[in-house]
Amino acid sequence: MLCYDTNMKSVLLQRLSETLATWLALLNDIVTPKQRKAALAAGAFIVVLLVAAIVFVILNAAGALRPRPSNAVQLAYVLAVEAEDKAVAAARGNGRSVDTDTDVVNARADIVNASIALGQYASAQKLANRLADANPKNGRAVAARAFALQARGEDTESVAAFAAAADVIPETETELRRSVLAGWGQALAVTGQERSGLDVLTSAAAIQPASAGLYEQAGQLAEKLEDWQTAAEDYYRAQAFSTDDVSLDEVLARLEREHPRETAIAKETVRA
Repeated sequence: MLCYDTNMKSVLLQRLSETLATWLALLNDIVTPKQRKAALAAGAFIVVLLVAAIVFVILNAAGALRPRPSNAVQLAYVLAVEAEDKAVAAARGNGRSVDTDTDVVNARADIVNASIALGQYASAQKLANRLADANPKNGRAVAARAFALQARGEDTESVAAFAAAADVIPETETELRRSVLAGWGQALAVTGQERSGLDVLTSAAAIQPASAGLYEQAGQLAEKLEDWQTAAEDYYRAQAFSTDDVSLDEVLARLEREHPRETAIAKETVRA
């Protein structure tokens, strides 16, 4: 972009020089004062336009004319686009394939996530599909497709996409793996596969550092299945990582009152 703007500035300066030369040549051929005055006015107007164009190119190259993001989500989108521009330039400069370059893939996955957060679901899905098709073994690329599908409410399709992402994400990428398993569990639950969804959600919650929020979601799903012991186990685990959550205390007190046998077993299981 900077190279393009520099070339454009050079072209505009050349045009300005040519215009001035032509204008002066015309003035020499004009005889009457009235014609000379009209030519001066026209020439001055053209020069002002060219100078304004040069100023615009310079300011645009410096980023002064870019819209300022008004919130964190817009800022994340702008930063992701800038990161993609740099990654693409670096990949091309080093002779690497742009579509499969790791830095480019990461930047484009960030663009997908930011687009989803901005509600731009169609553009997010389009980019995510291109990303996943070009990088079927890259966890971030395949996950981007799954998250885009889920954001559009295409839960059935997202189940397969999340499963594919979980297959290629290594155990060491804990945060990405947790996010994918959480999304997968939610998609399974929404599509009527609650038991499978519960298993996947519990797996996501157990990834270290364990997530109190995901354990609580798993507990809610277990309650829906009337699996009181599993629900209590998940709530007790959530409570262990969120000791000041009053709502959890109330839920567990209710379960202990309504299902004392199951909650007693759950408590012993969690403590063991």
